[in-house]
Amino acid sequence: ALCEEEFGVKASWTLDPVWLLPAEEYEKVMESEADLPDEFIFAYIFQPLPDKLNMIKYLSDKLGKKVVFVPDLNEEHRRQFGEFKIYDFIYYDSMTVPVWLTAVKNADFVITDSYHGMCFSIIFRKQFAALYPRDGMGRFADIQSFLNISDRINIRSTDEIEKALFRPIDYTEIESILNKKIEHDRDELRDTLKKTRVKYMDTLIKELEDVILAKKILKKLN
Repeated sequence: ALCEEEFGVKASWTLDPVWLLPAEEYEKVMESEADLPDEFIFAYIFQPLPDKLNMIKYLSDKLGKKVVFVPDLNEEHRRQFGEFKIYDFIYYDSMTVPVWLTAVKNADFVITDSYHGMCFSIIFRKQFAALYPRDGMGRFADIQSFLNISDRINIRSTDEIEKALFRPIDYTEIESILNKKIEHDRDELRDTLKKTRVKYMDTLIKELEDVILAKKILKKLN
């Protein structure tokens, strides 16, 4: 409604662009030689607060698996949380995108407070828990209601972690919902690009006609 009122444009909710590619396309750029454990929990955490670290440790103890921990890669952001390396996790202060994708894909469980950490967990059909996010629910809420996975998002306690462990995600229904929406959004994107291209060509042709007309006028004046 706001876009229509302010800009005269009818807006609709679409998925984040990362959903428009299938998992197989992301797998093509993964790092096959990534130095990762054979079995591990992948923790991608923007806010390494004590309660979040405790939830990750609880999950590690429950599953009996090592934790590969990647914080916010912005060093300035990390500093505001002080010392967060308090558990025996495998910490990465930097990680390339190919290795990051490999970590999500190969993890036995993903725990994150990142929106895209959650998205790629779903793309790769992982069991995951999305801890309460840094900047409020926002986009998380859209996915939560759209895919009906409220028990996996905005996790705030070890009790909720426990519940998530004993209710594995069934991706059959999720993928059915996603595939329909992805196809719809792809079609809408193609249609928008087509209309934009036509509009651009019309503008270009009009400008060329104006140039030709101006040259004819100048020729007559001379």
